[in-house]
Amino acid sequence: MGAHSLDVLRARNISTTGIGVCVPHGFAGIDLEAEVELVITLPGCRCFLARGHIRHRTDGGSDEGHHFGLAFTTIGDLQRAAIARYVRERSAASAC
Repeated sequence: MGAHSLDVLRARNISTTGIGVCVPHGFAGIDLEAEVELVITLPGCRCFLARGHIRHRTDGGSDEGHHFGLAFTTIGDLQRAAIARYVRERSAASAC
């Protein structure tokens, strides 16, 4: 969520320090310098708020979409632990 935007997006990747998100409509009208607020939903976990700054963007082709990488600036310890647990579980599942 930015100053003038509210979107439901899918993450490409996530870690305890940031998240990569697909943006189908591109970056028109988005202030890339502003802090954004995210509502993050992980399987089996209550959704939570995080804040961050966009650190990079990729304007892909029509079939790739657009992506941005966000570094978390504000996220609670419990939420960071939930992300770490989710990443561990996904890594373990993909190793099988």
